[in-house]
Amino acid sequence: MQNDTSSENVELSSVIVPSAQAEEYENELRTQLVPNYERAAGLISLHVLRRPLSNAFVEIVIVSIWQTGQALREFVSYRSISECSANGIIRLGARTYEVMDV
Repeated sequence: MQNDTSSENVELSSVIVPSAQAEEYENELRTQLVPNYERAAGLISLHVLRRPLSNAFVEIVIVSIWQTGQALREFVSYRSISECSANGIIRLGARTYEVMDV
């Protein structure tokens, strides 16, 4: 259960991109998506990860860390479990985690 007022939340969202379109998608990340995150209230940090899945596809993962679940929800509308776009990019459902004190 998420604690909206005191616990940091981490969101992982990923896309599978055809290798031939990876550079174009990464440019879109740099110019559009990352600036939107950076302007969001409550964002602590943002990391973008990339790994090849095969010669044909690349996975790009966005890891965002938020001050609270409320801050995350104010920035992101919940997405469907998965969606496919016409240009071959597959968006996987975002996953949200509460940071545990251990």
